[in-house]
Amino acid sequence: YEKHARLLRIMIIHGLRMRNYLAVEFTFAYVLYALLVAFVSLVGALVPLPLFKLTSAPLLAVLFAMHGLALVFFAFFLSTFFSSPRVASIVVYFASFVAAFAGFALNVFVIDVDHAPFYYHVLPMLSLARGIFLCELPLLTNNVVQRGTLRTALVDAQPYIGEMRAVIGALALQSLV
Repeated sequence: YEKHARLLRIMIIHGLRMRNYLAVEFTFAYVLYALLVAFVSLVGALVPLPLFKLTSAPLLAVLFAMHGLALVFFAFFLSTFFSSPRVASIVVYFASFVAAFAGFALNVFVIDVDHAPFYYHVLPMLSLARGIFLCELPLLTNNVVQRGTLRTALVDAQPYIGEMRAVIGALALQSLV
């Protein structure tokens, strides 16, 4: 941390604007996230996992892109509460891990399938868990597994399109706030 802080002070002394520094940090974090999502999507398509095989690719792309924006901004927000970037990173990754599992458990056992309460979308990880749950809902009801086509998956998911819009809207709002 001391080396990072010292280098940042030297760069500021030499005229680096803070917004340029933050833009580079954001770009690095988002590109790293995008590479991870691309790798997971590639593996999911090659295996083939039903989520990546039967769900609309543009829908997943928008969902993951919005989640990435919200997650990076959420990490920037949380980093202001810690003196060390390393500690902030560890806390954010651990919180993401716990919130993802909690989100999937809440979706399966607690939250109503048709509508999630507004406070459920406070964290980006919970919104992503809700979005993936909605994408997998036709698979969980065995409608797609028995019939096996993308068209039946989209027809079965029609009642949840409004809820998916709410998920993507919540992620967009989290990115802006």
